[in-house]
Amino acid sequence: MDLWKNQTIPLKPGPDGQLRYSQCEMYIENGENNLSIMSCPNGWQYDQSEFISTIPSDFNWICSFDHYPTNVFTIGSVGQVLGTIIFGLLADKVGRKPIFFLSSLVYLIFRVVSLFLPKYFVLYNIAMFISSAGYPFSYLIPGMLTAEFTDDEYRSFTASFAWGVWVVGMAALPYVVKYTGTWFLIGMVTYLPSLILTFFYMPFVPESPRWLTSVGRIKEAVKILENVAKVNGTTDKMSADQFDTALNRVFIIQQQKEQKNIGIWTLFSKRNLAKNTIILCISWTMNNMIYDSVTLNTPNMSGDQFLNFFILSIIEVPSSIVGGYLLGTLGRRWTQVTFFFIAVITFTVATIAIPLPNMSIVVIVSTVAAKFAITITFLILYLQANELFPTSLRSTGNSFCGTVGSIIGIFGPSIVYLGRYDAAAPYLAMAIMSLTGMVVTAFLPETLHQHLPETIDDANEFGKTNTFWSLHPKRKKSEINPHDINQLLARRRSLATT
Repeated sequence: MDLWKNQTIPLKPGPDGQLRYSQCEMYIENGENNLSIMSCPNGWQYDQSEFISTIPSDFNWICSFDHYPTNVFTIGSVGQVLGTIIFGLLADKVGRKPIFFLSSLVYLIFRVVSLFLPKYFVLYNIAMFISSAGYPFSYLIPGMLTAEFTDDEYRSFTASFAWGVWVVGMAALPYVVKYTGTWFLIGMVTYLPSLILTFFYMPFVPESPRWLTSVGRIKEAVKILENVAKVNGTTDKMSADQFDTALNRVFIIQQQKEQKNIGIWTLFSKRNLAKNTIILCISWTMNNMIYDSVTLNTPNMSGDQFLNFFILSIIEVPSSIVGGYLLGTLGRRWTQVTFFFIAVITFTVATIAIPLPNMSIVVIVSTVAAKFAITITFLILYLQANELFPTSLRSTGNSFCGTVGSIIGIFGPSIVYLGRYDAAAPYLAMAIMSLTGMVVTAFLPETLHQHLPETIDDANEFGKTNTFWSLHPKRKKSEINPHDINQLLARRRSLATT
């Protein structure tokens, strides 16, 4: 058999530098004792030990077309850029809840549509582009709502708990894939139930009271907070009138401080706010590219890829637990810097180990440790973005950073694609990105035990008095002018009676 292979199949260097038989080319006789290389003319047989069918195997996205999957991911990243801009701006103008469900429906409906289009590559990419546009805010807004509903005492816990729910789905996914076996059935099993559930829980998701207050819809905010108090058994703490008065005070203060015309440009209108925005954009980009690259690189790892994906997913459970604890005790900033540093070390170890023989277990362990670390840094990033941007620009700020991350993240699939030629290249790139994240995030202010900034001035003043090596800054109380409040409330009552 080996003699026949040597005579018919050329040897090519693999990603690890070792020679292996080509899967795309064969020798053909070209005259007496002369051999030339040509592409396989009679099609391919596919290993079905793990998958019965995949889109690349059913439509031959291999060899000269092996860039097709990378192109699909890249086009999806471009769609995310467009989606984060559009849905991000709308979420600050229209509200969190409607944009959450709109973006979720766009994502799920066009993903289902895409299942019928792989044969038509252009149409398939269009469907993937549109569905990807809805993807970012289908998970960003729940985090935003969580931050805007909870006090600073519980914000770390709720963020880590929400991440843990995401992990359950991620950990189950490889075995859903394994036991369904075909790409079409996998899509139907994962997307259709999600689409149905979206309509089911739509009535149960409330709008953000903070956002409602920021746009003057006080009565709606009061109604939601009354329901929260009822569920929590705290209706004796504040009456509806007290809620109304308190929220009117907040709205009045915001109106006194807030600029009339705000948008993405406002993020750069003040020095400290601009600095935090730039750092958050860099952190978002690094976290996004590393997290996606680790996930997409799973098939390039040795061993059972289902088990590898499961391990890389389930490791996020202890990550969310440890991250939640450290966020509430040590704070956001230095926890993020520390775990970026751990990612640098582990990715560097993997880079060194890959070319060496019998070191696959070291690569896998290092990658799992890196995923543990980068999950914590990503969790912190989402929390920081919601805690540093003001309520009037929270969605816009998240969308802007997400857009920057998606634009640069377009190159993420290409980094993984380099692994086909040099298995160490993706790990080296991720080590460099982790180092970049470690350095820049050290200059963000600590947000532990701090109130969410409500106005642009609040966001600009946030952390100005903190020293670089500080851990837990003191909480700064808001100043309220009783005379202005009473004057505006009296005016509102007189208008109501007339």
